Amino acid sequence: MRHSWPVLFPLLCLLALLLLGCGGGGSPSPGGGVSISLTPTSATVGPNGQVDFVATVTGSANQEVSWSAPTGSFNATGVGKATYTASTLSTTVTAASIADPTKFKTASVTVVANQATLKGRVQQNDTAGGISGVVIDFYNIGGTVIGTATTNASGNFTLAIDPSAVTFQLRPASISSGYYKAYKYNVKHYTPLELACRAPIPTLTAGTTTNLATPIVLSRTYEAPPPPPDGC
Repeated sequence: MRHSWPVLFPLLCLLALLLLGCGGGGSPSPGGGVSISLTPTSATVGPNGQVDFVATVTGSANQEVSWSAPTGSFNATGVGKATYTASTLSTTVTAASIADPTKFKTASVTVVANQATLKGRVQQNDTAGGISGVVIDFYNIGGTVIGTATTNASGNFTLAIDPSAVTFQLRPASISSGYYKAYKYNVKHYTPLELACRAPIPTLTAGTTTNLATPIVLSRTYEAPPPPPDGC
């Protein structure tokens, strides 16, 4: 019996190798556990309108993605980031993980004829981080709301809007209680508590994309109170 152990040990190790791996744990298979998210998941633009997409890959050190769509074109702006320029047709944008191409997300892009595309961002004053869920109304010269946007998880928005839009205002109820009901835009200060205290937007043209002059900036309530409105 004392000679049986040298014979049994290799057999036991082989069994352990088959079941658990002898000498250490096994490595996950390539691409295992990879997932991807995409922001925004939908957008509405005018012809030739642009949408900024961000894809985030988890479960892999390779954060690269491939972009595709039946129409339009892409301009890569960073790892997992791209600006999509639409054609005149609505379409679906796909972002696929390079690490595991079977993992992908899609977003719908709706194109509305005779509209301009307007892009902007709402961000924090102290960190410049984006603020989601802020609702922005856009007005024509007669003071009628002709378009509304809501910021996404990154604090950005894109919308198709009639070129007659000239001003915007934030809906106060959409601003979290952790922020002052006041904002800074293009050097001037505004308050959403006064409906007529609206900020101007650049001139819009159908079939083109326009960015707001600057981000819309909100200050947290632990910061110094913002100055009185001077842009109304």
